[in-house]
Amino acid sequence: MTKHFEEKDWIQVSDGFKFEVEMQEHDKKPIIQTYQTDGNTFRHMTVPTIIVENIIRLEVNRPFNGYVVVIFDKE
Repeated sequence: MTKHFEEKDWIQVSDGFKFEVEMQEHDKKPIIQTYQTDGNTFRHMTVPTIIVENIIRLEVNRPFNGYVVVIFDKE
């Protein structure tokens, strides 16, 4: 699953910004990769990530354009 986002999609919280993605398969362990986009440049980002039930929450100090890729383990 791939979810694209823009700076305007981030929600401001008390200590920064968050972006949430709903998972369809909450019983499996996901592999999560986040990328920042800038024109034709794509950069892999290390972003603090929290998973609560079926929600993946990314937390950052400053919002950015990019996308998150969620891959589910087949086990």
